[in-house]
Amino acid sequence: MAEDPPIYLVSELPGVYILSNGFDTQKLELLADKRFSFRWTGCGREVSRSLGGWRLEKGVLVLTPETNGEFGPFVDEVRLVPVPWGARFYLVEERGLAGFAASVRDQFVAAHGEENEILFDFVKVDALFRLPRMTGQPRLPRRAQQYLRKGPQMVRVTSIASDGTVTLRSENGRRLEVGAWLVRSELDGYLDLEVLSVSGASAKARPWYSFGSEHGPKIGEQLTTGDRRLRSEAQGRRLYRTLGEAERARERFMELMRGS
Repeated sequence: MAEDPPIYLVSELPGVYILSNGFDTQKLELLADKRFSFRWTGCGREVSRSLGGWRLEKGVLVLTPETNGEFGPFVDEVRLVPVPWGARFYLVEERGLAGFAASVRDQFVAAHGEENEILFDFVKVDALFRLPRMTGQPRLPRRAQQYLRKGPQMVRVTSIASDGTVTLRSENGRRLEVGAWLVRSELDGYLDLEVLSVSGASAKARPWYSFGSEHGPKIGEQLTTGDRRLRSEAQGRRLYRTLGEAERARERFMELMRGS
């Protein structure tokens, strides 16, 4: 696949970025010396913090934490896609890029980002923590353009192998791409699927689990590359290879919270 042409200047990256759901706030600061600091606060207290370095890989911003714990958004390497939109500058988690593009298509990001200031992705703020305005269309990488034009891809689970590998079939005739990420189309416990191989309208995928996972994939269930409601549960958080690992991690987290 040809590399995307540059859609931003490296000099635009340093600055302070905020991600907030209205209750918790995550603050990411990128420094010009390719260092970063991260702090997550919620309910009047600090939840997590991390320090590390950043680099660029084919236009993707890669954050490598050097100080972290088991829990929190920055416990493993994080891959963010810089997306300029008028005077505004987003950092979109790579696994959620298709969902971001589909959200732009139905103007969900524009409406919520401007009117309600609920930020679903890191957004660069000015010295007074104000959001620059969005004008026109965002500058998206080539691989995200189809989701901006056509919306999300929908697939259905047709079989599940003994090793957990899932076979999928396209619901709308569009071919998936290797490396694409999918989420459940209904709010039935979180599940991420990573596409491993593609053959025509079929694909093989590997399931990944998180704190919010309740059960594995089901034959016949529908998944999507993401839309205005549904994005990858990952968003920089640690994913687990099995449901059991995710459940044990959730138990350790709850113990930590009860003891704090």
